[in-house]
Amino acid sequence: MLLQAINRRVTEGRPFNRVPSRIEPITRHAVDESDPLWGISLRDVAAEAGFNHFRGEWLAVLRPALEQAVAQVGIDEPIGRNATLVARADDQGDVPVGSLAITEEETKTNPLEAL
Repeated sequence: MLLQAINRRVTEGRPFNRVPSRIEPITRHAVDESDPLWGISLRDVAAEAGFNHFRGEWLAVLRPALEQAVAQVGIDEPIGRNATLVARADDQGDVPVGSLAITEEETKTNPLEAL
């Protein structure tokens, strides 16, 4: 079931979710930022396969598939990732409706503070 969920993401071209900024990277699974799985939400991988949490012992078996999948589709912020693109009024390309992918922390920022 986990391999099916991983392969489905690759087939659909969907990046894996990044660990929310409020959660420290899980150093027991990924040693440091050079690890290809650094930042991936393993809990979301498990949830997509129907599990409540990711069990550490699964990683040894799943690491090769996860690393290959991450190399193909990447890891990205989950919020706003699928924003629809529309043509700019000045015909200078497309822009996203709403937002590009943003971090959970950025969703808490008051947009009026930037004015």
